[in-house]
Amino acid sequence: MFTPQIVVQGRAHCQGNDQDALLSHINAASRFPAPSFQATFQRPTSECMQVTFTGTLRSKVDSQGVNVMVALYENGLVTDCPKGRTKGVFCRMTLS
Repeated sequence: MFTPQIVVQGRAHCQGNDQDALLSHINAASRFPAPSFQATFQRPTSECMQVTFTGTLRSKVDSQGVNVMVALYENGLVTDCPKGRTKGVFCRMTLS
């Protein structure tokens, strides 16, 4: 993974500072309604988190089913970047 990397609908990716590639991927992305899900969280142990999703898809699905990908992130993390374009920079991860 590159910093900064953009992933469009889990299929196409490019570096976030490549505006032409980014716009091309967005324009080429298939259009379909987003699913409506609710998530419930449980902590059975201090080292484990269980997440349950319930909801409905808003489009038809073939016999292959669907893949659901979940991204887990933490705010406020600071990473020292020892290599690449951001070498020597401390990156603070703040997502809202």
